Amino acid sequence: AAAGDTLWTQEEVGTLGADPLIQLAILIDEKAAILASTRLEQVGRQLSDVVDPTHESEVTDGVSSATTSLVGRVVSISDRQLLAIYPVTLGGKIGDIRSTRVGALVVTLSTLSSGITSVVIGSAMSVVLATAFAWYSSRKLV
Repeated sequence: AAAGDTLWTQEEVGTLGADPLIQLAILIDEKAAILASTRLEQVGRQLSDVVDPTHESEVTDGVSSATTSLVGRVVSISDRQLLAIYPVTLGGKIGDIRSTRVGALVVTLSTLSSGITSVVIGSAMSVVLATAFAWYSSRKLV
């Protein structure tokens, strides 16, 4: 991918860190390498290296499910924390008619209140984020 595309992707994911409800946003490729993150020091590392061990199974299962089924999900991982994982189609390889590369947008959201309302709000936020990245992925993402 062009250097400008990678920079654009990091800038877009990085801006998510300005939202007080988003604790962490990570964009990974099909091999779970971190392409972009709200924490620059994580870029280039593997998702397994940066995941909170107490939530590792939720993240691993969520990424596997999202990238195979192409359906995102939001789950509550604590009383005041949501985990949103959505598939993102990545740019294809040279010569591909259609890209088969599927990564994921992994977002940890803080909730202001517990209960179903925060799950609905988290779901809505995540769908908006994933839709934006999916739309741009055919044009910009690595």
